[in-house]
Amino acid sequence: MLILGAPRAGKSTLLKRIHDAVNQQDITGSEYYRERVINDVVHSMKAIIKAREAEELAMPSDLPHSISLADAELTIMKLPANLLHVLIHWGASLPFKMEDVSRAICILWNTPAIRRLVRRLEARRSLMPNATYFLDAADRIFTSDYIPTGEDILRYQQGSESGLCGSILKSGSATCHLIEVPWKHPGRSLVHGLHRYGTPEVVLFVAALSDYNQEVYESNMTVMDESLASFEATVNSRRLTNALIVLVFSKYEKFEEELSYLPLEYWIPAYQGHTFEEASRFIEKQYVDLVEGKDCPFITYHLRPGQGASTLGLIDAIKVKIAERWQNPPGSIG
Repeated sequence: MLILGAPRAGKSTLLKRIHDAVNQQDITGSEYYRERVINDVVHSMKAIIKAREAEELAMPSDLPHSISLADAELTIMKLPANLLHVLIHWGASLPFKMEDVSRAICILWNTPAIRRLVRRLEARRSLMPNATYFLDAADRIFTSDYIPTGEDILRYQQGSESGLCGSILKSGSATCHLIEVPWKHPGRSLVHGLHRYGTPEVVLFVAALSDYNQEVYESNMTVMDESLASFEATVNSRRLTNALIVLVFSKYEKFEEELSYLPLEYWIPAYQGHTFEEASRFIEKQYVDLVEGKDCPFITYHLRPGQGASTLGLIDAIKVKIAERWQNPPGSIG
């Protein structure tokens, strides 16, 4: 299997969920991610503070906090640049108190001006994936006994998208190599994956509904525009004629939230709907229309909140489609 899709569409998360569901491994409670989550949350808050300073955003001075917003920012900015190394190797002898970091982050995060700034930064993809989720949980994360939950781990996307990431799934005597292909350019990620691993039996293309407002740097395109271009290259590829293409829609919760303050019609004037369901169907249709008239096996799946059950449903849908193809292989009669 190959997993394709734009950056932060949910490819790494989907890979982890499939691996967990098929191999029946429980990733909840892994201490490996503790320091890495803490490190990324701190660096996200540092990025927010630097962006506030760059935009010369004024901060209120009359809020009822035990420390001022300026002191809270100073607490965060004084944390070591090599924080991950310090967290891993210093253990309980940290040169700062976790409760001070927690209080500073919570004070800043609960300031309305900061939350509005974060929305703009997320639209420009200037923060770690799922930054809002982790900032909301700061009082839980910055404690001495913090152990990441399964949801924390799934939402944490480790590393950049510069290399291939894979997993081996075993079910009985069958072995499946599940490969996440990095996003380099529309179409190139597909070529890169095919060149290295050959023709796959299944291609999972992950499309985030929330990409409609994500602008591409130095371009008049959105991430959804690039995602559509890559999906079109996928369904038109001669080397994928016999591969099952599964279009997986993700980021329903984020899409519903963003629609409340970033109307879809502002970005796509052709849209004339009014509800979340209408907006979802409109975006889905942009992808599905690219498959019309194509002679390739194709299904869609909606990866909605509810992780485990939803992922198992996706796996079952793939199994059913593959079984149907074995009964009626390409070129067979009847």
